[in-house]
Amino acid sequence: MGRHSNGHRNLRVTKEMVISIVAAVLVLMVGAWWILNRMNANSEHNQAGSCPAGDLTLVVAAQDNPQVQSLLDSYKKSNPVVKDRCVKTEVVGEVANAALALIPGTKETVNARLQIAGRSASTNNYPVALRTSLGIAELKEGGDSHEHSHDEHEHEHSHEHEHGHDENSWAHLASHGVIVPGKDATFFSAVAATALAGGDPDRAANMLRENSGISLSDAVNEKKQRIATTEPETPEGYTYEAPEDIHVNTLAVPLTSSGTVSEDESRAAAHFARYVADNVEQTEPNHTESLLYSTAQVVSEHVAAQPTLSPEDNRAKDTLLLLDTSEAMSETMGDQSVFSQTVQLLDPHIRQVAENGGRTALWNYSSPRSSGVSKGWRSNVPFSDQSKGENVVSTMQQFGLGGEPWTRSSVLAALATAAENARVTGKPTHIILVTSGTADRISVHDLWNDLEKFHDADVHVHVIHVGDDPVDESLASWSKEHFGSAAVAKTPQELSRELDRAFQDSFAGQQSPTSEHTDSSDGESSTAATTTTTTADR
Repeated sequence: MGRHSNGHRNLRVTKEMVISIVAAVLVLMVGAWWILNRMNANSEHNQAGSCPAGDLTLVVAAQDNPQVQSLLDSYKKSNPVVKDRCVKTEVVGEVANAALALIPGTKETVNARLQIAGRSASTNNYPVALRTSLGIAELKEGGDSHEHSHDEHEHEHSHEHEHGHDENSWAHLASHGVIVPGKDATFFSAVAATALAGGDPDRAANMLRENSGISLSDAVNEKKQRIATTEPETPEGYTYEAPEDIHVNTLAVPLTSSGTVSEDESRAAAHFARYVADNVEQTEPNHTESLLYSTAQVVSEHVAAQPTLSPEDNRAKDTLLLLDTSEAMSETMGDQSVFSQTVQLLDPHIRQVAENGGRTALWNYSSPRSSGVSKGWRSNVPFSDQSKGENVVSTMQQFGLGGEPWTRSSVLAALATAAENARVTGKPTHIILVTSGTADRISVHDLWNDLEKFHDADVHVHVIHVGDDPVDESLASWSKEHFGSAAVAKTPQELSRELDRAFQDSFAGQQSPTSEHTDSSDGESSTAATTTTTTADR
């Protein structure tokens, strides 16, 4: 007897099948989850904590700063393993014993650095590890800077404005007392000096030599108003400004094994370089940066290459002392007058110059203090003096004080004499100016026009401002831009330090980069008098 349909599907079997299928899928999903979880756990365990061969220390030659540490921390978080060893990093300052070097600059910079260290790279490809902003750290308001503003007098506006420099340019900032720390000179400081010098390698090298005794921390402790630095190293209490958006690339350089670097350490360095290439944006320097890099490399080599000096090379250069003897020099500094402190501190320097074959000339200046006299400066002891500094020391002790400081006209006159002496002797001549400020009425424009007449003269002017009157920013700027220096001294200690630095240039054993003369025997200036004058015009 046949079966007849009742018009309804048989759902009993269908439901059972669905339930079975769902259950099976759930079992499979749970199993897959458990397996994947175990695999991930094992992987993390193997990478992060279970390196059968132990740890491997990757020694990295780099500047220890927050940006470098951030990169190393990022690498650490990737749980690097090389040859079954967990890679740890250690930062050192020198390349000699490192397996990896983080070197700012270009391939040329890298190769020069490696050559000096006697090391070789394991590859010709150096990925960009860091890109660092370079700029100016400026002391925040209320930071009690020891420096005066260049805008303290309305008529003393900056020469950069007169010459049309962009206020956001490095060239504009160059005349604003920017310190480029040179004690631990890096490629960053060389690039900063090059930017401030307008691309002139000689001026840039001189900036670094001028500040060779100053570190970043020294500049901060002395509350310098403006310091060239990188953004990651901006000191506390300072704001950061990046003129013209200049960056410096730092390259990751894996090194070959050596007597102190094992094969595994060298492999770890290569592993780090691959990590950098895969995880850091590879940005090439722009045209402006490339030019700065190239020049900065020359500057770095120039500054670093300090050959052993022969006794003849180490002879002191001739120095013209230009001393302010205005009334302002009678102000108290420490337990005596500013001028007395100056004379006391100058004494050993003058004798040392003589002992080392140099000659010292002495000028003093103020406003005219005798009827019929129109100039403020007096030549007291010429370069031709043969007393080996004795007449300079005794004459300084006889000076009286009075009048106003006619500084600009006196400097221009001293420059003419110093330039002639440099021409005759074939050696640089130094002017050390101790001044309380400027009272003569030579305009900024006229001053710069007259100063530029000595642009090619082999003369270094070192300006030391003492007392509480405003700094002559224009004179200070020109001096710094033409192989000299400028500083402010408020205490006997600061005055002593700045005189030390000024005279140090006289013993540097270096010709001014502008000089085309060769060293010759001492000559006499055609403008020098042959007798010692001790009478100031009173």
